[in-house]
Amino acid sequence: MPEDNTVVKHTRFGDIGGYTPVKVKNKDTQETFIINFKNAKITGNEAEWTIKDGKVYDKNGKTIEDNILEVTRYQAALIKAAAKGDEFKGEHDFLDEEDLNGATYAEYAAKELQNAQSEYRLDKMNIGYIRKDGKTIPETVPAADATEGGIIFADVINDKGEKGRLRIDFNNEEQIVKEKPDPWWKFW
Repeated sequence: MPEDNTVVKHTRFGDIGGYTPVKVKNKDTQETFIINFKNAKITGNEAEWTIKDGKVYDKNGKTIEDNILEVTRYQAALIKAAAKGDEFKGEHDFLDEEDLNGATYAEYAAKELQNAQSEYRLDKMNIGYIRKDGKTIPETVPAADATEGGIIFADVINDKGEKGRLRIDFNNEEQIVKEKPDPWWKFW
C-alpha cells in the first residue's frame, strides 16, 4: 500500500493508483464489506462523506478513523450495486468512473435492495414530456442512474412513504478544472 493509504487497481491496460479502501458498515446488520473508492463525495438524506487521497471525511471535514462509513441497510445495498458496474471485469470492489453504466444501475440497485431484505425499494421518477398541444405524456422509470456526468444516484421509498437518497459524485474540484477545455481560439 502506498504511503498515502491508497491502493492500486490492476487492469490489463496498466496499474491505476489513488483508490481509498473504505469499510462500509451496515448499521442495521453490522455486516461490513470493503469498497475501494476513487475520490468521491457521498451524500445521503443527512449524512455526507468525502473520500479523498486515502482518507474519509465527514460533512464537517473531520477525518473518520479507520475509513469506516456507517450506513443504513438501503445505503449499503446501493453502494454495493454501484460497484457492480464493472463487475464483468472482476472489479466489483472498486468504485470509479468505470461504474457509470447508465440506467443499468437501477437493475443492480433493485436486486441489491432485495438481497439486503431492505424495507425500501426504488422510487419512481417522471421522465414524461408535454406535447405542443399541452397534453402531458407521463412516463415513469426507477429513480436510479449512473450518469456520464460522474454521478450515481438512487431515490428509495418504503411502504410508510418514508424516502431515502444516496448520491455518489466523482466530480471533485480538481477534476472539473482539469477537464475544462481550452477556448476555441487557443487551438491555433
